[in-house]
Amino acid sequence: MKNKLIAAILFFLMIMNGVLLYLVLSEPGPRKRPSHDFIINELNLTADQTQEFRMLEGEHRIRMKTMDGQLREMRHMLFSNTQNEDFLERKRDSIVELMGWLHQQKDLEVFNHFKRIGDMCTPEQRKILESILSETLRRGPGRKGPPEGHMGPPPPREH
Repeated sequence: MKNKLIAAILFFLMIMNGVLLYLVLSEPGPRKRPSHDFIINELNLTADQTQEFRMLEGEHRIRMKTMDGQLREMRHMLFSNTQNEDFLERKRDSIVELMGWLHQQKDLEVFNHFKRIGDMCTPEQRKILESILSETLRRGPGRKGPPEGHMGPPPPREH
């Protein structure tokens, strides 16, 4: 009797482990950003273009990290004063406005970065780059987007 119970429990645990492994392994992980080699490979960049691309990427990354750091500091300043009675509405609005301006600068930096990449490309490579950017914009950051040919309804608007 005791052996049958142990065998049944072991069988149940093996089945549950199998189900768990299936669920874990079949679940797609978080989408990763394409590697730098993705652009290099997709555009079939020459050695000189690859060197220029890597330089542009490094400069772009530094500018973006700088702006991200500034935004993080402003966010900290803003939220660390939520209970501060002396923190004037004017100060709050000023910080929020500056944060909005920095977000705008980040968008401009991304635009200019891809413009610089396009400037170093041949006309054929520019078409491929435009296609990559269009697909990225269609899907949006972190979204998979609808399957080909299935647009679906727009998301509800929040007011």
